[in-house]
Amino acid sequence: RVQGGGSGQGIAALIEARAHIANSSRFLTAQEIERATAAGVFPVPFRIAHDCILPIVHKSNRLRDLSLDQLRAIFSGEIANWKELGGADLPVVAVSRKTGSGTFDVWRQVVMRNMPVSSGLRRASSSGEVVLAVSGERGAIGYIGLGHLNASVKPLRVEGVMGSLRSVRDGSYQLNRPLFMFTNGWPE
Repeated sequence: RVQGGGSGQGIAALIEARAHIANSSRFLTAQEIERATAAGVFPVPFRIAHDCILPIVHKSNRLRDLSLDQLRAIFSGEIANWKELGGADLPVVAVSRKTGSGTFDVWRQVVMRNMPVSSGLRRASSSGEVVLAVSGERGAIGYIGLGHLNASVKPLRVEGVMGSLRSVRDGSYQLNRPLFMFTNGWPE
């Protein structure tokens, strides 16, 4: 069986012996390693791919590029209207992944620099939910892994670079991450 729900849920399932393999878009936290050790579980990481995280907006948004500082200001609640960035006079509706998500962890570290996100954000359980929310609201902005991008939303460049397979491979795109599969010990 394959089940989704975020990196934290997959790792918890491995630690609780509810899964043989946990997929994760982040490495284990210190707390997860402690819980695993206490449970007699020894997670072995296998890096299987690299991914990038794309900020996405509604297709009608005329902006094409945002800086990390601008993204931080949006998701902290400092920027509340697109006209502050040269866009339409429209309220910004920021959509974020929930805290157990590996995507959220990378966004928090790279974009937010571990600063808190606004309490007024909309929270989504999956990247699919982020895409639906952003595609359905003109003022919306969110972020997703590259594999979730479709024609219903518009990706933005970050610091002048578009997230893509090429920009992840050559290191020019800053919002990238490894993807892992974890097993309990070495697989047989």
